[in-house]
Amino acid sequence: MKLAYIRWRDAAFGNEDTPISDMDLAELHEVGFLIAETADAVKLAIEHPGEATSTRLWLVIPKVNIIEMRVRELDKAFPKRRRRS
Repeated sequence: MKLAYIRWRDAAFGNEDTPISDMDLAELHEVGFLIAETADAVKLAIEHPGEATSTRLWLVIPKVNIIEMRVRELDKAFPKRRRRS
């Protein structure tokens, strides 16, 4: 199982009085289980029940919006530690 950190830009909106010069895209940071990747998008699950074929709490991020992406195997990101006896 792989974990992913993704920094990406998305649309932003507001309803307060804002100068046009201050309006910009939002920069977001996501961390989750990398469950699929296509030529167009990366699919993350916020929670994932192992080898299941479906999940809840998911996010699809268009690749054109991604600024930075780091992927690590779960065991390398969080190695299992032996208990001391």
